[in-house]
Amino acid sequence: MPTPRDNRRLVVRVLSQQVLNLLTGWARDNGEDLISVLIFTAVWSANTEHLSPRPGLRYAQLRDIPPDSLRQPLPLADLPDLLCLPRAMVTVYVDELVKRGLMEETDRGLVVPAAVLAEPGSVDNLGATYDRLLAMTKALRIAGFRFGEDAAAS
Repeated sequence: MPTPRDNRRLVVRVLSQQVLNLLTGWARDNGEDLISVLIFTAVWSANTEHLSPRPGLRYAQLRDIPPDSLRQPLPLADLPDLLCLPRAMVTVYVDELVKRGLMEETDRGLVVPAAVLAEPGSVDNLGATYDRLLAMTKALRIAGFRFGEDAAAS
């Protein structure tokens, strides 16, 4: 349903620009390409997706990294569909990421170990990504988007 001030096109345009800035910035910070970033992000986020809504298992602070024992492996077969990428391409990238030690392939699927996410460069990148997210929310607010209760009030 359109809002009284319909600015959806502008908001989606700003969101698209900001998401690209976020992902390409992350790729540049890590000396990677965008596909590597997408695959790496898909795996680590899938490994811990089940933890976020659970208050006792949030692992919210910067250095409070979920242990490997709580990570749920992502089956390699699920990754191409998850990212809408060709299976052959995903396999090449996963093999390279595994070879470099950025993820592991277990009998249950792919895991990004906690040790990888605890490395100083990874923690620094998290801070840079958080800063980009703040810039994204600021840009969306300037475009007229409202979050949560602010949206309900407008």
